[in-house]
Amino acid sequence: MHVFLFKDRSGGQRTVRALTLRIGLSVLLFVLLILGFQSGLLQSRLPM
Repeated sequence: MHVFLFKDRSGGQRTVRALTLRIGLSVLLFVLLILGFQSGLLQSRLPM
């Protein structure tokens, strides 16, 4: 999937869409992690 990020010479619309998707998924994962920790569904096992 990431090969055309370097070899795509056709305007870059596919590249923009792929980067937008990756950024959106990263933000979604981060938000879900924050919500999981705040709600207590996820807990850290690190000693405090």
